[in-house]
Amino acid sequence: MGLGNTPSYSAAESLIYGPPAKTTIHEATSDESGETVSTGPYRRHGYQVSGTDAVSTAAVFRVYASNDRNQARADYQQIAAYNVNRTGIMYSDEWLFEYAYCAITNVSDGTFTVIEKHSP
Repeated sequence: MGLGNTPSYSAAESLIYGPPAKTTIHEATSDESGETVSTGPYRRHGYQVSGTDAVSTAAVFRVYASNDRNQARADYQQIAAYNVNRTGIMYSDEWLFEYAYCAITNVSDGTFTVIEKHSP
């Protein structure tokens, strides 16, 4: 479950809005990746990256995707990469890949949390 006031959807609402937002990286102080998510049923994808106590802006938020269930993570393709400013970033896009995961890299200071949301 995500942080803050994350909504709880009924089964009917989940068909419209997708599953509730979920925290996939929580208070990372070093490079970290989130869990692989089955994104096939969804075409809209949103990520909120929050930074705390970050002095530098070296951290990079990345999204990797694949259509192959059996593909090793090392073979996923990067589809997005954004520098994270001191307060964080918001990123959303539309794509049709079956599986995806996000990562925070180049963390030299600060703490980073990522909340992601996928919807039809």
